Amino acid sequence: MDATLFFFATILLLTGLALLAIYIWTENGSIFDPVAVFWGGFIMYVPVAMLGVAFKFPGRATATVAVEAAALAVAGTVMYILGLYSGKARGFVASIPIPAPTFGPAQLIAMWIFTISMVAFSLTGSVVVGQAWSQVVGALVNSNVGAAALLSVLGFFMFRGNPIARLFMVAGFFFIIGMLIVFSWSRRPQVGLVLAAFGFIYVFRMRNSGAFKKGLLLISTAAVAGLLLLYLGATRGNRFYGSAAGAAYGIFSSENFADFIGGLDINYYTYEFAVQRIPREREFLWGSGYVTAFLFFIPRAIWESKPVSSGSIISRMWYSTNYLENNLGIVPFGELYMNFTAIGVILGMWVSGRVVRILNTYLRQNPDNMALWLAWLVCIPDLATIWRGDFTAMYVSSVTKTVLFLGLAWVSSTLFPSPKKATPPSMAPVRTATPPPGAAVRPPTPWVPGYRRMPHGRSR
Repeated sequence: MDATLFFFATILLLTGLALLAIYIWTENGSIFDPVAVFWGGFIMYVPVAMLGVAFKFPGRATATVAVEAAALAVAGTVMYILGLYSGKARGFVASIPIPAPTFGPAQLIAMWIFTISMVAFSLTGSVVVGQAWSQVVGALVNSNVGAAALLSVLGFFMFRGNPIARLFMVAGFFFIIGMLIVFSWSRRPQVGLVLAAFGFIYVFRMRNSGAFKKGLLLISTAAVAGLLLLYLGATRGNRFYGSAAGAAYGIFSSENFADFIGGLDINYYTYEFAVQRIPREREFLWGSGYVTAFLFFIPRAIWESKPVSSGSIISRMWYSTNYLENNLGIVPFGELYMNFTAIGVILGMWVSGRVVRILNTYLRQNPDNMALWLAWLVCIPDLATIWRGDFTAMYVSSVTKTVLFLGLAWVSSTLFPSPKKATPPSMAPVRTATPPPGAAVRPPTPWVPGYRRMPHGRSR
């Protein structure tokens, strides 16, 4: 075991757990709030990943920079905390536009049909548009997966008196999950959507429930997500490569747990690798690793020299080849270091903390805005795992999901506006008789705990 790395990992693990608990306790927060979600992602992909490296690879080649990398991770975490708690940015948040808060039945049905159709189209999209544009179209089309799943959940609760519509909503949700199990190697989308569905129930159906019901839902959420995660990990080898190529693990076997931890620790391992090799063997990127994140919509068929992402670069260095079947992730400390040196880690993590706080304030100031919260819940699988890296993969996915979902909500509300409801009689203003001038007005008797108010101001 690498005792030094274990020491740093323990500090970060306890820090993340403590600040998550402090946020929920002192700010009356929810585990589905951005601050809590990002702390959850941090705990899984930084200290837990560090522990995996410390126990599995004590004699690794990158151990020579273990202290340097861990110290930089601690410094980056401190700056993230400072950014997170440098004010709640209420003034700035007040200037951000707010989308229409609710969905009518016609709007929901239109959005549901569109998103389900786009998901079905993704199965043959690359054949229709050609390989050159397939990645761009794939990013846009697959962004509807989460929207379709959550709209199915919303529709199930909206169409209470229509069993046929509810049956379609249930079928739509399980169609999405089933399609992901069949076609997606990654375990993140399926588990993330299940968490998002439970998050919708928690935010909009159980917000005012008691602690027991909330706790029961959270325990059920963790159990379902954990079992699904273990099932997907144990079976995906056989599902994609057949019994000859894919190892068959028992769901609760040690091999399956080791495979899960291996999916976490590799991202920290590549971070140490980057600190060890840059700038000794390769110059700093000076921001080019982030260009693809903001210009992803321009295909290489048009811009052949478009820079590649930080994850692609570290993967080429790791495997010593430019021909990769998949990219490795790298934690945010490593990506900021690759692009902007250690100073970039310090400044970049502070900015990250501010962004998370702004997002948190924005959502909490609009607790009943279903469009905003659905857009956020759809992005949780990507934004919670932004700690694993790289930024381009997670940022592009979350941005396209948000833009498409809110844009689709706006189009559907324009085409199918909800009818304006008349004010219910119980909500109409009540006119009271005005006493004549000079008449004495007796003030009401104040209520005292333990006493029952009686007619004419008396109490007993």
